Amino acid sequence: MTTSFSPALPICASQWFNTPEALSQEHLRGRVVVIEAFLQEYKVEFPVAVDAACPSGLPVTICGYAMQGTPTRVLVDALGMRRKQCFGAT
Repeated sequence: MTTSFSPALPICASQWFNTPEALSQEHLRGRVVVIEAFLQEYKVEFPVAVDAACPSGLPVTICGYAMQGTPTRVLVDALGMRRKQCFGAT
């Protein structure tokens, strides 16, 4: 598990599910946010951003947060600061 107090990265999504509009850092300011990279088989009801691809073809968020794979969780505080990041099922 990594504990870091760096600013959260901007959301770079190619598509959104379970929300009427795309969510930005400005939309989420003042809220605690969990960013989770997970397998598509999960049935979820919360807003889901489909990660846009880098020129290399890898997902932007996975690259930006140096994720080791899925599942990975990133905890962002109400001020937009990354507080924790962990890899693996919890």
